[in-house]
Amino acid sequence: MLRASLLGRCPVCTEGPLFAGLLELRATCSGCGVRFDRYEGNWLGPTVLAYGIGAAAAAALGVILVRSYGFFRGLTPVLVLTVVVVAMTALRPLKAWWVWLLWTTGFVARDDEALHDEP
Repeated sequence: MLRASLLGRCPVCTEGPLFAGLLELRATCSGCGVRFDRYEGNWLGPTVLAYGIGAAAAAALGVILVRSYGFFRGLTPVLVLTVVVVAMTALRPLKAWWVWLLWTTGFVARDDEALHDEP
């Protein structure tokens, strides 16, 4: 199920696509009807994780560059660009993983199976 989710498929039926666009999730699965976005704030977790991964990558690159070349003009833009590129690259798989995590904990379900309609 995790593999199907990371490939952009519904964690319930593994058939319907998770994403409607590059980073935009579908409201429901076209295959089984499960609703992905049930609560406000669902996507704060993957966003924070993506930023953390980007910041860690920029910190590692910064250490490597400073040790190799010292502090140089243009270091800041390189590190900022690293954070943005890595975070945006990591966000889609993290959102897919997050949907899988929400499904395993019961927060993503068909409306008739949902345990809670309000947080």
